[in-house]
Amino acid sequence: MLDIKQLKPQYITNETGEKTAVILPIIEERWSPVNSVAPPLTLKNPAGEDG
Repeated sequence: MLDIKQLKPQYITNETGEKTAVILPIIEERWSPVNSVAPPLTLKNPAGEDG
């Protein structure tokens, strides 16, 4: 079993050694697919038109 509280942020670097991404541990208490329901997805027309 993986102990989430022991995870630390990790960095991904490119060929020149620059940090290009951060991997953060998932905090289980914030969101759980078992105990939470995602809000409905609403799509809006960027032109502001209805059709």
